[in-house]
Amino acid sequence: LLHLGKTFSEAMNFNPFATLIPQQAGIVAIVAASFAQFVASGLWYGPVFGSLWVRAIKEDKNLIEKTIEDSMKKRFPWKMPTCFAVSIGCNVIRAFFLWHWFTVAGVFGTNIVNAFALSACFYMGAFVPSLHHYFWSGRNLTLILVDTANEFTSSMIAAGVLFTLA
Repeated sequence: LLHLGKTFSEAMNFNPFATLIPQQAGIVAIVAASFAQFVASGLWYGPVFGSLWVRAIKEDKNLIEKTIEDSMKKRFPWKMPTCFAVSIGCNVIRAFFLWHWFTVAGVFGTNIVNAFALSACFYMGAFVPSLHHYFWSGRNLTLILVDTANEFTSSMIAAGVLFTLA
């Protein structure tokens, strides 16, 4: 627990459940952070690392189809909108939890470095432990690095937007 600007007794008397319902400014910040993550991931898997990511998927022995687009169009024409909806939902969840952690830890009103540090801790605790699924499923290292770097970048973008707008 970060005690930014709080005494130990103040931190221990703080009710974290009181921060579960964001006020209007918090809701705007959460929506903006979610949108920013979605746009950043679109750029990440598009013009920035798109060709590298598609090449890594094509080389991946565990994927039968040559590209994700072909697979989705042939077998699951409804899957693309579902993927977008799930992606946006996950971005909202990440932004909400970061906002909640920032509120509980007293990050708002301090230094943006604190927001990035707490976001990095959130990333390390929430995403890094799930990396073993990539390795157990036999994914190649390039695919793992592109995906994990995107998740880390998304966490940092969400932290910056939340800190700036809340």
